[in-house]
Amino acid sequence: MKKIYFNDNGWVCGRYPYNFKIENENNFVEVNDTDFEKTLSCQEHFAWKVVNGSLVEERYEKDDTKETLKQKMSQLKSWFDTYYTQHEQKYNRLIALERECDDGSDPADKLIELYQEAERNRKKIQELEKMLGE
Repeated sequence: MKKIYFNDNGWVCGRYPYNFKIENENNFVEVNDTDFEKTLSCQEHFAWKVVNGSLVEERYEKDDTKETLKQKMSQLKSWFDTYYTQHEQKYNRLIALERECDDGSDPADKLIELYQEAERNRKKIQELEKMLGE
């Protein structure tokens, strides 16, 4: 018999791909060699979990880490620096010259859509800043 440790949420510790840390040395189940070997691999997006003393393979939704949240915020800020800036200038220029967009649409309508998208992205940035405590 071998011990398999699990964390307070039931996830098996020390296994690929999530490698949860052992939080409590008293949280373990004893299993035979076959079941122990079975826990050394799992399906993509799944992890082993102890539920009512039994091992089950369960879908695991990984929480966003701070690094992932920072990356999302960086992408949104980059959108303002590139796409937003370029297109705002383009639409304003077309409006000033009283021309249509390449696809025949009204640049004023496109500018309004751009401003709406910018507002949504600003809100996302503010949400991310709150989550990151910035």
